[in-house]
Amino acid sequence: MLCDTAFFVNLPQEVSTYAVPYELRKKGIRRYGGQGLCHQWAWKKTNAFSGKAIKRAISVYLGNYTNMVAIDNGNPRETSIGFTSLEGIISATSCGDIDPTIIFQLHATGMSLKAINKLLSTDSGFKAVLGRKCGFADILKSNKNSKEIALAEIYCYNILKYAGAFISVLGGADAAIFVYDRIEEALPFIVGICRKLKFLDLKMKKNIDSKGKELIELTTNNSRVRIFCLRYNKWNSFVDLVKEA
Repeated sequence: MLCDTAFFVNLPQEVSTYAVPYELRKKGIRRYGGQGLCHQWAWKKTNAFSGKAIKRAISVYLGNYTNMVAIDNGNPRETSIGFTSLEGIISATSCGDIDPTIIFQLHATGMSLKAINKLLSTDSGFKAVLGRKCGFADILKSNKNSKEIALAEIYCYNILKYAGAFISVLGGADAAIFVYDRIEEALPFIVGICRKLKFLDLKMKKNIDSKGKELIELTTNNSRVRIFCLRYNKWNSFVDLVKEA
């Protein structure tokens, strides 16, 4: 039976292991990854479309809880999500990667562990930077005031940092796959990220026809690394994977 964590069962030991005592690791303290079905589907769908085998890919799920996976020949090689989705890229309400000693510092000031958990899980991320409730769709439609610009820069930096690390782990990349449910709306944002990846020798298309398409390629055939955008529908992706299982 398909499940969202099955994709990460074979996550390399050096990736899944936290440097904590063995007794804790025996109890399940490790990196688990997340949204495996989405990333597995994206890799398979893009390979079927590309006409040329894509072995090393970075899959980027965009949204309120953005996460990334490095994929090597269909298997996960790295993931931005750890023990929970709190680790990784900043989200709509959670902080993403954070120095764990901050928790002890907050606790020392009198905050309860329950209050700290709420702060980092539901009162941080986009919401904390802007000072109001905000989702990924709001970032795409923002008027770009100073706080919104700062948030977009922090968010993009998070993605670029993980992309650089993943490319290093994979020893290069054949493709980057961006997944979002309303992909046309996210295209300018994705192109903006690609402009910051010039070191990959990307050759972007000048005219992109995205209307009604499930999968869009932003790069030309001679681009060193290919960039794909894939429209995500959780139910359709699940059905596709069931058919192949």
